[in-house]
Amino acid sequence: MTKKYYLLVVDDDPISQFAISEMLKQQFEIHCVDNGQQCIESIMNKKPDMLLLDVNMPVLNGYETCKILRADPVYKSLPIRFNQGKRNHRRLHSRM
Repeated sequence: MTKKYYLLVVDDDPISQFAISEMLKQQFEIHCVDNGQQCIESIMNKKPDMLLLDVNMPVLNGYETCKILRADPVYKSLPIRFNQGKRNHRRLHSRM
């Protein structure tokens, strides 16, 4: 059995969290949090192999969160990918 990498998804939109989790659950162990502050708290408990950050979030946005993490030598090399989803779920739902 191959190891699943741990992915922390940081997004304030539950639909985005669900969609990302469904798409990537075969390849990753996934944990979702709602904002940058929760991300930083979560990382203190378990360091992810990769971080997927939404850009626009309350409390701490993706850029602010990244800046805080990059200032810490422990997380300086943590792979971070930004996600900026356009939240138009009505249009998506109407196409399903």
